[in-house]
Amino acid sequence: KYEFINLYKEDHNSSKITDAVKNGNYYVRANDGKIQVKNGSNGKYKTTKIKYNFETRYAGNGKFLYYIDKTDSAIYLKRYGYKTGKIEKIKKLPVSDSNRNDVFENQECRIVGVCEDYIFFVSTDTESFNNVFI
Repeated sequence: KYEFINLYKEDHNSSKITDAVKNGNYYVRANDGKIQVKNGSNGKYKTTKIKYNFETRYAGNGKFLYYIDKTDSAIYLKRYGYKTGKIEKIKKLPVSDSNRNDVFENQECRIVGVCEDYIFFVSTDTESFNNVFI
């Protein structure tokens, strides 16, 4: 089962990056624009190749950290293996429906929630606000 992971917390008094979020035996945090992971409470953090943005959300199942990565030509659901440290492409994601030629430049995609064995995301064209919910 997946857990929703949001490393950015906002409250009435301040906005900050969380110290760490536990997922299975692993701890995940953001540091210097990258995601860091450690095994157990006494482990040492390892910096991954995953870029951190305060709008990014993740899903984890204790074995993998799932996230969305936008390249120059596509948007992918990827996963980081906690144990192996390897990143795998899982699926190319659809983009919002738009008639504009520059739709990809304005495309944003993020994980918005999880339920049992499902990861939910939204893909948005920020200029025309066309959405795809999967």
